[in-house]
Formats: sequence, structure tokens, C-alpha cells
Amino acid sequence: MWVGIIVAFAGGVLSYLAIGHLGRRTPTARPAEPSLDPADLAELEGRWQLVDEDHHRRRAELLCSRLRPLVDRRVPVRVVEPIPALRVVRIRFADGTAVVGRGEVAGDAGVLAALVRTKSVWPGSFRTDADGTHLRFDWSGGRRHMSVLVTGLDQPD
Repeated sequence: MWVGIIVAFAGGVLSYLAIGHLGRRTPTARPAEPSLDPADLAELEGRWQLVDEDHHRRRAELLCSRLRPLVDRRVPVRVVEPIPALRVVRIRFADGTAVVGRGEVAGDAGVLAALVRTKSVWPGSFRTDADGTHLRFDWSGGRRHMSVLVTGLDQPD
């Protein structure tokens, strides 16, 4: 009896091992990856740099075209709401314009959200530099300020 159990067990183990090896493939040699000429790499990097610069220039122009009327007309901020998935806030203005951005210092967006609930806050000015487009908000008759880095225009959810 024990002999039959041991033989059956050994047969099962051997079958398992045989089936396991059948499903495995032997590693095949990978074809060598083609190497790129350093001159080609330098050319590609130069082209990507131009595309990146053009993208930043166009984004700055688009933001300027949307922010200039807000600053000129002193359109007040109505709502500042978080978009946690993107780690930014949506800033909605009284005329329906909305932009997304983040505080230049940790907590700035929360301070702006709290201020909007109790005071009239409006865009005072904006500037674009290497870091992006900075929108300065004013309140208390223009005596108090804070800036937000505008990362883009609002997108539908």
C-alpha cells in the first residue's frame, strides 16, 4: 500500500516537473540594439529643445491673452477649489474665466481660498519668467499681495 502511494506521488511530481519545463522557453539571444551616431543624437536634442521653447512661448502668449483682460478690468476671484489629482487649484473669476495653478510657497493656495471667502481679491498684475507665469493677487485696497504660478487654463472635468 505504501509503495503504491509513494509511486503515485513520485509520478505526480515527475509529471508536474515535466509539464512545467514544457511551458518554459529557453532564453534566446536578443538582437543587438542599433547604436545612434552622436551627431544624430545632438541634432535630435537640438530639435526637441526648439520644440520645447516654442511650446513655452505659445503657452505664455495664450496665458497672457487670458490674464490681461482680468488684470485690466480688475475682475474679482470668486472661487478657489482644489484639484487634488493634479496637485493644483482652479481659480474661477467673476466673468467665468478659470485658470489652474499652484502657490509659489506651500500653503499660498489655501490662503488665497480663505481670503476669497471674506475679502474682495482681484488680479493685480502678472509676469512670465523662466519658472512660468506668475499672477499676483491684490486685496485690502491693493496694499496686500500674493502670487500664484499659473500652470494653464482650466479644462473640463
